[in-house]
Amino acid sequence: MSAGRFLRDAATLLLVVVAALAQAQAPVSGAALAREGAPPAVPPCASCHGAAGEGVAAAGFPRLAGQPAAYLSRQLDAYANDSRRNPVMQPIAKALTPTQRALVAGYYATLVPPPGTPAANTAAASASAAAAPATAASAAALASARRLAEIGDDARLLQACANCHGPQGTGEAPYPYLAGQHASYLSAALDEWKSGARNTDPSGQMQRIAKLLQPAEASALAAWFASLPAPPPVHSMASMQPSGRGEASDQCRLQCAAHGPGSREATLDVAEHKQRHQRERD
Repeated sequence: MSAGRFLRDAATLLLVVVAALAQAQAPVSGAALAREGAPPAVPPCASCHGAAGEGVAAAGFPRLAGQPAAYLSRQLDAYANDSRRNPVMQPIAKALTPTQRALVAGYYATLVPPPGTPAANTAAASASAAAAPATAASAAALASARRLAEIGDDARLLQACANCHGPQGTGEAPYPYLAGQHASYLSAALDEWKSGARNTDPSGQMQRIAKLLQPAEASALAAWFASLPAPPPVHSMASMQPSGRGEASDQCRLQCAAHGPGSREATLDVAEHKQRHQRERD
């Protein structure tokens, strides 16, 4: 083989390798990640969270459809940096690039939450209650859960869930909606806050709330939110921008954190700040 031909063949091979590497490193679309994953380290999101992002109540896999992109992206980042611990999600998040995490979060934010989930959640909650009568979410317990969600408990300085998660759990970006979310997942999430496996709230409010709730209260709250219809996907990639509604909410958290978790100022500041930011948006 002549030296010239060898050099031409080597150059051609180099171009093929460079093109393949460029294609491998190119960002994969959020939809493709959800459906196909990014082998070998990233399985399809749909394998656990469902083809339409509806999740699997029996396994405790949350619904992702229609959740704020900023919230989903932040959770993936938390799994990647170990501030939220889960043996399944941590290696997946670490295998994704920051761009890929943002893309898949943006994709799920645009999906419409499938109908019918509340009934399934209620059935799952009822089955769980039947298996554990001592902690069954009775009608009285659900009524109490609704009061905690909408009003809170001044005696324990427990702010209402609605302060951050919106009325009827419909969500306020960058905070997730809780309405229609699987009760099994909500209960597990509260356990994570309580144990410290989830440490993504700089104000310390969620950690404190989870520790103050009695087990029966946590179960009843999960069942009550699960019984509500999920909201439409009003959040999009725009909710990931560092200005506007998401920034205002984060500022609330940081200002409340300055008072110290559990202080009355922190509890009251959330509602006051949210009202002020609502007036600014209007």
